[in-house]
Amino acid sequence: MSQPQKPIPIVVDTNCYVRLLFWPQRPLMGRVISTYQLLTTVELTKETVFSSGLHARHPWLAEPSILAELKAATLKFSARTQERIDKEATGFRKSGNSRLHALCGAEKIDTRILSMVDAQAWATAVRLKGILATDEWPLRYAAKGIDIDDDGNKLQVFSTLDVVHLLETGGQMQSCQRKDLMRAWRVAGENLHSEADRDYKQLFGDDPPHAQTAGSHKA
Repeated sequence: MSQPQKPIPIVVDTNCYVRLLFWPQRPLMGRVISTYQLLTTVELTKETVFSSGLHARHPWLAEPSILAELKAATLKFSARTQERIDKEATGFRKSGNSRLHALCGAEKIDTRILSMVDAQAWATAVRLKGILATDEWPLRYAAKGIDIDDDGNKLQVFSTLDVVHLLETGGQMQSCQRKDLMRAWRVAGENLHSEADRDYKQLFGDDPPHAQTAGSHKA
């Protein structure tokens, strides 16, 4: 008898899981959606715990139930595996920052760089043969453009909206809940990735809802 296939891990970046946690259906992180599972890394959860900027905007992130949910959804590796991930992350970060430097120079914009935490999330998704979920454009740009193996394959990158689409198509979220979630982000001033409005229409077949205090939608 064949063993059940493990769900494909979606390594969820801080900006992404914070937005997903606006949805009150607990727990969300760690949940299996169809053939996928929402997970995160130790380094990313530390950003929520120690980031004063996040706590200033969203003090509810310090609630014990939220912290417990994130802890349960945090990937745990042996010291040897973590060492390999960190080594791969160093290489990805170097290549990604080189690509970002070239782009920012060509576009004449301030140079953006990847943090080691960004690179670790990227390397973790690669190591697990999973998917990276992030709305940060530098990380999305770098991860989408650099080969992860000798065959020229690149890491699949989701946005928060892609994860919401999984929830809805998997029967775990209704369209009215999705619209309420989008409105909540806008009211809170959450900055989704720059193509969010276009992607919303492509994914869900209608225009994104707006709120009077909507944000700029540029991560």
